[in-house]
Amino acid sequence: MKKILLLLIISFDFISNGQGQNLIINPSAESNPLTSGWTSVATGTSCFTGSNWRIQGNQNEYPAAQNGLYFFYSGCGASDGEIYQDIDVSANVTQIDAGSQTFTFCGYTQSFSQTPPDLARMIVEYRDGSSAVLEFYDTGETQNRGVWFKYTDARTAPVGTRFIRIRLISVANNGNSVDAYFDNLSLTTLNLGNDTTLCQGESITLDATTPNATYLWENDSTHPTLNVTQQGIYWVEATTICGVSTDTIHVTFNPISTLNLGND
Repeated sequence: MKKILLLLIISFDFISNGQGQNLIINPSAESNPLTSGWTSVATGTSCFTGSNWRIQGNQNEYPAAQNGLYFFYSGCGASDGEIYQDIDVSANVTQIDAGSQTFTFCGYTQSFSQTPPDLARMIVEYRDGSSAVLEFYDTGETQNRGVWFKYTDARTAPVGTRFIRIRLISVANNGNSVDAYFDNLSLTTLNLGNDTTLCQGESITLDATTPNATYLWENDSTHPTLNVTQQGIYWVEATTICGVSTDTIHVTFNPISTLNLGND
């Protein structure tokens, strides 16, 4: 009498998306902020070819943009300005509510060189589903006269975070034009996904792709992706001008099942 063992082996390749892209829409005011990504709280009048919370740099004594051609500028009228953008992060709810999701904010401000200077302020608010502020980062009222200065903040999102609000506030101190500028904003997060269990013969590609980043995995690989075919704990560091983002994932494999059809 003979026994027949049937091995079922199915090979799949899964991809884990690291979500390293910039989550901010129109982060350098290259298009009209008020029709592309941003909501106005207070906007000045149009002046010096600037309007709708942006102006082209390197003209009329305005500085060159830190990135691209334009930067954020609230306009004239000698009154404070503010715009904001809400970024939905509910897709990351599992990691956020496990207390393991980190976000990195980066942005530049500059003020025209005058005394007293107008002031630029950036606030990053972590809000729950009812819009209550759970935690925030605040640059304070900055006065970087004649030079772009970078501000960064990396933190674990508070449990319950469902969206992040980016606020740009210009404070008028001198003259009609409110010369507090903002540019090259970014909000990124690195997410290799939930801990994963696969079957023998399957594999998963971990993707940490982040714009303008360098990478370091636990096996010293420096590529943006890593193909995993063995059980283990895998981590990655993605380094940009805004800092270092890290994430870890535990991958396990179930053994191959055997099917016994019985005796002949």
